[in-house]
Amino acid sequence: MSENNNVTTNNKRIAKNTVALYCRMFLTIALQLYAVPIVLRTLGVDDYGLYSVIGGFTALFSFVGSSMASGAQRFFAFAIGEGNKDKMVSLFNTTLTIYNVMSLATIFIFEVIGIWFIEYKMQIPEGRTLAAHIVFQFSIISFIIGLISVPYNAVVIAHEKMDIFAYISIGSSLLKLLSVISLQFIGYDHLITYALLMLLVSIIERVFYQVYCHLKFEECKQYKWTFDGELGKNMLTYSGFNMIGAIAMVLRRQGLNILMNLFFGTLLNAAHAIASQISGIVEQFVSNLYVASRPQITKYYASGQIQQMWTLTFRSSVLAYYLVMMVAIAAIIEMPSVLNIWLTEVPQYTVNISRLFLVCLLMETATNQLIGVFQAMNQIKWYQIFSSSVLLLNVPVAYVILKFNSEDPLIPYYIQAIFSFFYVVSLLIVSKKVSGLNIKTFLSNVLFREILVTCIVMTSSYYFARMFSPSLIRIFATTIMVVVLSICSILVIGVDKNDRKILITMIKNKLVK
Repeated sequence: MSENNNVTTNNKRIAKNTVALYCRMFLTIALQLYAVPIVLRTLGVDDYGLYSVIGGFTALFSFVGSSMASGAQRFFAFAIGEGNKDKMVSLFNTTLTIYNVMSLATIFIFEVIGIWFIEYKMQIPEGRTLAAHIVFQFSIISFIIGLISVPYNAVVIAHEKMDIFAYISIGSSLLKLLSVISLQFIGYDHLITYALLMLLVSIIERVFYQVYCHLKFEECKQYKWTFDGELGKNMLTYSGFNMIGAIAMVLRRQGLNILMNLFFGTLLNAAHAIASQISGIVEQFVSNLYVASRPQITKYYASGQIQQMWTLTFRSSVLAYYLVMMVAIAAIIEMPSVLNIWLTEVPQYTVNISRLFLVCLLMETATNQLIGVFQAMNQIKWYQIFSSSVLLLNVPVAYVILKFNSEDPLIPYYIQAIFSFFYVVSLLIVSKKVSGLNIKTFLSNVLFREILVTCIVMTSSYYFARMFSPSLIRIFATTIMVVVLSICSILVIGVDKNDRKILITMIKNKLVK
């Protein structure tokens, strides 16, 4: 009976955290959607593209932090699952020490390679070289502040304090919006001013995280410049393999952005940046679910509840996919109309790049929750070596092809979609070998159902939209059509018998209330 109570409590916690994260998401998305057209209009297409490629260069090194971020969350969550408070203190001190050392090394690399890149490789509009250098220095400081904030973020997530995570994110988004609005009334160089204001927001966000953690969590109250050899070795080993995946993800997005600058200039950078914004917004629908569920997957594994771990993994994987599917299908069908209404000026190729980004995201979401199991088991080695290496090939292959044929800027994005498919296949194979995934069960209960539902909803919604002329009303009608078709298809063929009963019960309870 107590085990059932624990499961119920854990499910309620996951549900509560998911709600908090989705409230955060909807608010931050609304703020982003409002801010992007203002930034694009205020900076202009060239400066907007210049800012994105400079930010993209610093973001290339985000693998340094992101490779250890999921590892830090995993080790913190595991220690909480064990109930080991002393280990938590040692983990925090060791993690923060590692990040402080990494930040010093990263500054040196930025200053050497970054300045060379700006001077000799980037395509910069005439007269904007000095502004590019200043923006680059601001971007370095923002990056370092974000890097040394990772241990604090990891502690908050591991303790499943998603409401605090949501509040700080919303506050940060509000400050960014205020900065964007104020930018229109500042007479100084808008590009430099915008970069400075984004830096100030990063500093404020970092202060809030640090103050909260010092007040609420014992392990954060007395930081000492110490390094636990065994813990540090385990974290660095874990993160070393994790770095392969982090580099792959960063190169695919930011490396592609830089590649576009080398071959096509800042105009394509603006299109890429807007498409990345759209893809990032849709991705938040699933990333919030991962943030809420993965600590619990790790805790199930740490406490030996393997069946519960797989049940949560399958259910959250299905839920994640259908959430992304509904948003992605509506966006793909109505992308031209959405961009024309949203932006005053739509850079060339933005529609097609955005659609291809969403196709890649949809494919990868089908299997990405399996990564949570690798993290829980501390078995990420083969996943990173094989699956992430598939994504690493994207930019090199695109570069070689563009060297011989640079007439079509969409070629790298077609290549990205092909590699996303092979990434999904490799992830299933590695999951079977490493974590014991039953591929047949996963295909029948998850993947085949998702593909069938997607085909039904996509085809029906597309032909429905073609019956009307493009307009705001059609966007709403198509969205409603996608949601209704999705719910019906999911209930009939999209989930297994047990999950169908749970969903029907939930819907009945909501209707009764």
